[in-house]
Amino acid sequence: MASQPKTVPLSEPVEWAGMIYSSITLQAVRGRHLRSLPIDEKQMNTGTFLDLASRMSGVPGDVFDLMCADDVRAVIAAVAAQINPSLAATGAAKS
Repeated sequence: MASQPKTVPLSEPVEWAGMIYSSITLQAVRGRHLRSLPIDEKQMNTGTFLDLASRMSGVPGDVFDLMCADDVRAVIAAVAAQINPSLAATGAAKS
């Protein structure tokens, strides 16, 4: 089944470059988003997921760098569920 857009509300909004981000909306996954992912899921780390979240949302990577840990975990879980529901279910995305 194709992924659907997913909005992740942020518990602590992030201000960056004159904009306030209170949520992150991830687009449905397309090949262009997955292009730089490692083939082996075991090689994926927090940075991999945040870079992917940036590509899927169009939000600058610096915004993710400023997020609190809880929001980072929520974004990672949402990205993992978008690319492979079994990653989110097994906790493999908890890097």
